[in-house]
Amino acid sequence: MSTNESGVKDSRSYAGVSAEQRANERKLKLMAAALEVVGNQGFKNATVRAICKESGLTQRYYYEAFENAEDMLIQLYLHEVRKIYINIQDAINSHEAAEDKIRIGLRTYLETFKNDPRIANLILSEVLGVSPAVDIAYQTQTNRFIDFLKELYQQMVFSAVKKNLNLPFETFARGSVGAVLLIARNWVLTDYEEDLDKMVDDISFLPTQVIKHGRKLRFLIW
Repeated sequence: MSTNESGVKDSRSYAGVSAEQRANERKLKLMAAALEVVGNQGFKNATVRAICKESGLTQRYYYEAFENAEDMLIQLYLHEVRKIYINIQDAINSHEAAEDKIRIGLRTYLETFKNDPRIANLILSEVLGVSPAVDIAYQTQTNRFIDFLKELYQQMVFSAVKKNLNLPFETFARGSVGAVLLIARNWVLTDYEEDLDKMVDDISFLPTQVIKHGRKLRFLIW
């Protein structure tokens, strides 16, 4: 629900569009403007004035959507990460083999950055070290990907093992995600110098070895 100039909540509809819909549309417009400014100029230059100028909206609508600059950055980051996560899920669901899931997931992740350097700058650089609240958001999403990869390892590699092997699934996943983030960040800093296919081959080496090791171990147990 939007707020009018007098500060009163406005629930009226205009041209069949509700106040809530209008507020959502304005927020998406502000998010697009924020990505443009943060992604190209950095968070330090993402002032209220700069984002409002880019969006064509007034500061009143900025503060309707965000509490402050920190909140704007967190919401923008979560918005873009959520889209990546959905795209990865959609991509890997069409594959059965674990190795294929790893490769297509990595390709989807890296292609996002190469296709839109603004997103790469936001996710890999601009959210780092801003504030404790932003750090929590970043770590929460990183842990989400770690849990996702951990579950993939468990399902695709060790699902047939009937005894508790006490294997370090989380360590495998954390190491893999950490390597991906570090290599992807360096790839962006070198202006995507390395070929995408080679990047996928190189980064997928670690998780692929985990899968192969798990299969050998499972075979020995059986």
